[in-house]
Amino acid sequence: MYPKKNKLPFDPQKSVDWYDPRQLAKTGIKFLISTTLGNFADKREMQAALDRENEKLPYDYSNKKENLWVDYISDLGDGFDATYTMAVELSKRELSFENHKTTQGKILIMGGDQVYPAPDRKEYDNRLAGPYETANPLRKGKKKNRPLLFAIPGNHDWYDGLTNFLKRFCQKRLLGNWVTDQRRSYFALKLSSKVWLFGIDIQLNSDIDIHQINYFKNIMACYFESGCKIILCTAEPSWVYKTSYNKKRYQNLKYFEGIICKSSKDAEVVITLAGDLHHYARYESQTGTQKITAGGGGAFMHPTHHLPDSISKLGDSEDETFNLKTCFPSHKESKRLLFRNLIFPLSSWKLSILFGVLYFVFGSSLNIHFNSNAANITFFDYFIKSILNPTSVIIITLLLFSLFVFSDTNPYNHKFKSPLIYKLFGCFHGLIQVSALLVSYWYIRSVPSYSLILMFLCGCILAGSILGVYLILSSLILKNHDNEAYSSLRWKGYKNFIRLHITSSEITIFPIGVRDVPEWNLTNGSELPFKSSFDVKSFLIEDPIVIKI
Repeated sequence: MYPKKNKLPFDPQKSVDWYDPRQLAKTGIKFLISTTLGNFADKREMQAALDRENEKLPYDYSNKKENLWVDYISDLGDGFDATYTMAVELSKRELSFENHKTTQGKILIMGGDQVYPAPDRKEYDNRLAGPYETANPLRKGKKKNRPLLFAIPGNHDWYDGLTNFLKRFCQKRLLGNWVTDQRRSYFALKLSSKVWLFGIDIQLNSDIDIHQINYFKNIMACYFESGCKIILCTAEPSWVYKTSYNKKRYQNLKYFEGIICKSSKDAEVVITLAGDLHHYARYESQTGTQKITAGGGGAFMHPTHHLPDSISKLGDSEDETFNLKTCFPSHKESKRLLFRNLIFPLSSWKLSILFGVLYFVFGSSLNIHFNSNAANITFFDYFIKSILNPTSVIIITLLLFSLFVFSDTNPYNHKFKSPLIYKLFGCFHGLIQVSALLVSYWYIRSVPSYSLILMFLCGCILAGSILGVYLILSSLILKNHDNEAYSSLRWKGYKNFIRLHITSSEITIFPIGVRDVPEWNLTNGSELPFKSSFDVKSFLIEDPIVIKI
């Protein structure tokens, strides 16, 4: 497989450093461009125009035995260790647990955000294709016997307008021993005579376009039998986001589910699978309908201790309530990891260096006004001169504005009725940072020979520590900043994927977890080119969930 011994055709990557200022700028620019242009150049319209045949022919993988295994994984192409670990587990022919034995899926569904931070071709190669092709290399044999791969795009896949996603997944290419078999970014799979799987593309705004709706309506009108059950895959758990201030995100999904019910009177969505939140969380209604978040394919871990215990008014019935049954990691484990933000200056050292540079420039600009002869100046005079200094004003304004924008005003389980509370807390954080900047120079100026070096070090340590404490307090008190507080950790553990077993009488859900992810190092000759620092131990997160057909 490799050109030379131990020479890889890809470059294994570390987890994305989301607090790298350069990375933040690149991702932000791509997000703005994709969001702006996405409304004017929606690739889904082009797919529908160029692929008329696909509107009539479903993907039929049902068989007479009515016995099919399907794997689902989401949010995967990040750091090599975690991504490769999950790829290895997916590639095993069997995974056995106490009283249960599961078989590798004949179909693999990737549920969104196949690559981070942005869908460049190089990132797809290094963060997704490389790990998966290494874990499950192409085997000899007939193409029809290889497992199939289908994928729906998440928001990160849309950052280039879906260009590289379509090349990677919609042109019948190989990914190791998996072969892609879709022509659009959405699809309908017939898994048995009574069970279908729908994968929908919600673009960047939780939006389902009219061409996509017509595609699924046509499939249902032409091929559905009485009493069909649907497994719905979407890129985000909008039922969780329904509890945020932006309720529209779930309304779009509810609208789509309503169309399904109208198109076929007795069709029923029994399972909804999503990623986007990088943990496992299962909600169940009184009628047994499942809504599952399983975003543990490789990206950093998201917390679970802010998940709502119950969510109401999701179905047609106003009385229907979905209750949280299981989550992984547990609330206790999730909250414990939060305190690792106390070492924020070390874990996000690139941003800490930027803080140090700001402190350095601030000190340089004030050294002109303050020298050893000004030892008796009062703090009030110092403060006035500081805020009248043009360079100082720019730095202080930049700091306050950045932290104001940074504040999270839309947590999915908000504690306050008004987003203003979160902005006020963000402003308070900004004032603390500015106060620390001013006080630091006030004391450091008395050591003129080393003042700039000390200002730089103070900025790296103090500003980063304040930000880390702010993230901890925000999460504990306000229940916000979940993404920012845990992306800084880049925690590799607590990964998961879903294995589905479809028979003629039932659908069984096996939620499979990996608590600890090892480091993988190159070897000098073995079946796999990488050796783990310890054995991977996958397990069932909870007992299998059985849904009768």
